[in-house]
Amino acid sequence: MHPSPTQNSTQIPPPPADKDLSQYVNQENRNLEPSPKRKKGTNGFKIISILLVILLLSTTIYVFSLRNDYNKLSSEQSELQEQRDKLDEELQSLQKNYSNLDRQKASLESNYSSLDTSYNTLQMNYEELTREHISLQDQYDSLEKDYNVETSLQIGHLLSDYYDVVRDEYRPQPSYWWISQDEPTQQEFVDFGADLAKHGLGEVYWPDIENDFYERSELAYGYKTHSYERARTELINVKNLIGIGAGDDNATKIEKILDFVNDNVHYENDMKGNFLAPMETLTLGSGDCEDYSILVGALFELVGIDSALAFNDTHAFLLVRVNGLGEYNSQGYGDLTNYGLAPGKWTIIEPQVRIEDQYAVTSNYIFNFNVVGDI
Repeated sequence: MHPSPTQNSTQIPPPPADKDLSQYVNQENRNLEPSPKRKKGTNGFKIISILLVILLLSTTIYVFSLRNDYNKLSSEQSELQEQRDKLDEELQSLQKNYSNLDRQKASLESNYSSLDTSYNTLQMNYEELTREHISLQDQYDSLEKDYNVETSLQIGHLLSDYYDVVRDEYRPQPSYWWISQDEPTQQEFVDFGADLAKHGLGEVYWPDIENDFYERSELAYGYKTHSYERARTELINVKNLIGIGAGDDNATKIEKILDFVNDNVHYENDMKGNFLAPMETLTLGSGDCEDYSILVGALFELVGIDSALAFNDTHAFLLVRVNGLGEYNSQGYGDLTNYGLAPGKWTIIEPQVRIEDQYAVTSNYIFNFNVVGDI
């Protein structure tokens, strides 16, 4: 069954019966050739078709590129979303940690405040205990020093008896040196005092009673020794207690010795007018002016300071061959060679006062003298 023709269909008429078929065909072929105007329209359509194809291809390519970019961006968005989710989780964790740390900080601040209060309390207690410790240490040092002094300043019975015998047999007469105005007699007294100082230095002894001491010394000390050796050993122990240093100058040595003696000896006169040896005065802890002078003069000599006893009618004191007392003012004599003393300046020392009081004391009294005894 054939479709029915439409109005727009081109109908080809059947060939005429009276004409030649070939002519008809040629005629129809000529009828079918497009006109120039129709051909031009067909070329424009082709160009538009090509452009459309190109546009379509370009659009397709562009769309494909956009889709790729979209897919890529979507992938990146997914990755970023994952990263954001992770960061959100980390943020939540950090916020949680921050909250915990904040609570810990508050707790630590509270603990710090408490510890700071405790520290301040402990610091005050420590400072108080330190002051108490220093005070107790000072007391201990003082007690230890007193103990060492007390145990060291013990002359012993045998050496004490030795000095008693020396006084009984060799002390000048009369008993009191200031009673006699006869200068030779006063000279004997000052020389006797100088000999007692020298015995303490191990330089003088009395031979007729020395052997008796030597024989008895083993029982007293556990070994045999001479009286002057024993006396010097004990005086050296005293020097060590005083703390004389190798670098001390003469003024420092004098200051230390005067301080020690005035800390451990007080003035006290006697009934017999006895002259005490250096260790006797230290053992008793007391003496009068000649006893002070014998003791301090012996200590000065022991540390290398030339000393001499000086007596006038009422007082005994010391002369030392030094050029002043350092920072302290002093009184003295320029030359005493006519008294048998070595050349040089001889400074007056009152052994009953400390170095800072020397000038005031020696300025208030005229320390003239009648006789001297070189130690």
